[in-house]
Amino acid sequence: MFKKKKNYLKQIYKMDTETNTFIIEVSLENYKEIFNGWDPSPIKRRELDPDLLHFMNQCSSDIPLSFPLELQFYLPKELYDEEKENLTRVGIKNNFAFIAHFIGKEIGQINKSLFSFWFIKNGVIVHNKNFIFSDSI
Repeated sequence: MFKKKKNYLKQIYKMDTETNTFIIEVSLENYKEIFNGWDPSPIKRRELDPDLLHFMNQCSSDIPLSFPLELQFYLPKELYDEEKENLTRVGIKNNFAFIAHFIGKEIGQINKSLFSFWFIKNGVIVHNKNFIFSDSI
């Protein structure tokens, strides 16, 4: 079944057979399309465009976690700018690092809540057992 899914995904996504990496391709008209136009931050700290992020999330959710992903952006050749490309690369990496940081923080808060609920649940059970024992004496 896993092989069937991989073959199906190869019909939708390009794959680098040497590295066994699925490629998410994004065509752009200019560099600005990558980032949120409402975010006034410098490119290195700017949020990704919400539609682009949604598209990338949708694509990445199709592909099993056991496969690495690669993003490929296509721009018209006449717009190529090495400095903008380097800044954009840094901005994209920073954005995903920022998202990962907050997801990690959220997971930590969920784990803390789970531990608290577990402690309360077990504390109540111990309390009830103590109560039952003291009641039966």
